Amino acid sequence: VVAVLCAVVAGEKKFIKLPKRVEGWHWAILAACVIAVALAVKMLLDRRAGPRSRLKILHVSSEMQDKEEIPQRKTIESVIGEKLPRRLHADEKRQLVISMLKAASFQMYNQETGQPVGNPEDYIREGLQFGQLSGGQ
Repeated sequence: VVAVLCAVVAGEKKFIKLPKRVEGWHWAILAACVIAVALAVKMLLDRRAGPRSRLKILHVSSEMQDKEEIPQRKTIESVIGEKLPRRLHADEKRQLVISMLKAASFQMYNQETGQPVGNPEDYIREGLQFGQLSGGQ
């Protein structure tokens, strides 16, 4: 096809008849090659995009309806961490969970005095369980 286009531009009359001599199976092979190259380029570009294209957004709410059942004895680290990519090492997941809790301004309070108690690092280190959280948390 490229040779025919070059010949047309150059004005060679004998090459202009080339598309008429090309059989149907030649066109099929050419089409298959073009599709194969396009797929290879797409796969390469998808691979270069990496995990960034696989991120998802989760909606977290304290509403009671349509709520996922979470075992009361499960730690908040495992509840949040199991939603993170499996390829992350346990230490990376732990740091990411702590960062997420900090970003959400997660804070526990003494129910009697109303004073803040601890911080996300403490909660993760001490293995805070889901059942210890109040409804709003």
